[in-house]
Amino acid sequence: LPRAPAPAPAPPSPPAELVSKKAEVVAKKAEIMSNKIAATPPPVVKPEVLPKVPTPAPAVPPAAEPSPEQSAAAVNDAVKEASATLDTFLKTVTGKSAEASTQIKNLLYAVQHAPQTAQAKADAVLALYHAQMQAIYDGIPPILLPLFPEDPNVLAASGAAAFLGATVVLPYLTIYNLRFGGYAGNLSAEDMQELLRNSSALLVDIRAEAELEESGVPDLRRSARGKAISTPPERLEPSVRRRTKRPVQAEKMLQAMTIASLRRVRRARDVIVMDSNGSQAKAMARLLREKGIRRPYILEGGYKGWVDQGLGTQAAYSVSASEAIKQDLEQMSQEDDNLLGRVNQFLSTDEGKIYVATGVGLSALVLANLKLVLEAAAVVGAAKLGVDAITDRSYARPRVGPGPRPPPPPPPK
Repeated sequence: LPRAPAPAPAPPSPPAELVSKKAEVVAKKAEIMSNKIAATPPPVVKPEVLPKVPTPAPAVPPAAEPSPEQSAAAVNDAVKEASATLDTFLKTVTGKSAEASTQIKNLLYAVQHAPQTAQAKADAVLALYHAQMQAIYDGIPPILLPLFPEDPNVLAASGAAAFLGATVVLPYLTIYNLRFGGYAGNLSAEDMQELLRNSSALLVDIRAEAELEESGVPDLRRSARGKAISTPPERLEPSVRRRTKRPVQAEKMLQAMTIASLRRVRRARDVIVMDSNGSQAKAMARLLREKGIRRPYILEGGYKGWVDQGLGTQAAYSVSASEAIKQDLEQMSQEDDNLLGRVNQFLSTDEGKIYVATGVGLSALVLANLKLVLEAAAVVGAAKLGVDAITDRSYARPRVGPGPRPPPPPPPK
């Protein structure tokens, strides 16, 4: 028999110190790994989203063709539904027609019997009126009956007139008198210009002289030039002013007397009072009315209203002849420009274009038939000369002036 191999010798065991060091290293690594695992947050696990699988639509079976019996039934149902709708509509129309017919009948009845109804109501009102008037007369003492009219209608009319006058007319007259009473009325700046140009009116400026020099005066041109005067306010002496009870009213009265005594104011048909802003002109116009000026007007807003309207101003009312001519030429130029502007505006309209076309057409027609026109004019002129020669009887009239007289006509046989 073969000899069994000898067993291999066992490896030598490591020393104890090396084993302990390796164990410490492994323990430290395990501690470090455990610390890292404890500090690291756990990972978030997202749920897995599966794609949606569309649900297959149920299969629709093909529509079966209706049978002839089903088609006939559907047609009958449609006819029945249409008939029911038509019946409902006819019933509605019939009801509305009946309602309208009833209303028309009621209206015709009311119109037919309206006079009788109105007469009945009028009779009832008259009966109530007579009863009330009788009660009034019964309540009057007998001693006062001669002071009242015998006809109650006269008393009722008088009472109605008195009531109307006390409630309507008297307040209206009071308001009108407070606003417009005592003078002719208010004029705008344009109305004042028109009045000064077309009538014997006069503008009376009652502002102080210092204000005239500072602010100027209205620029009145053409026919309105020279129709303005300045009458500044009167000032009382200091000693007289101290002894006067109402010095301001006295000064206004003196100014009104001065204006009313002027010959130009007396001869003027209309007098227009102008102040600074319209606050004093009304009182002055009323004072002038009291002093005998029949038609004193006031300028609305005074001189300020004139300036606000954008109208011209100048330094004084009196201007030199050369300045007046210059102003007139400027005014004529402005009027010509306005006239040309109005003509251009008219020609730009449809009516103006029609007029221009008509004029051009007539002119072209005359030029095209100029010979015929001249011949017709010659014929008319010759006929006129013949008629004048036939109807001329100047030989039978004596001549007046120098020259030989014609022989007198022979005496009749």
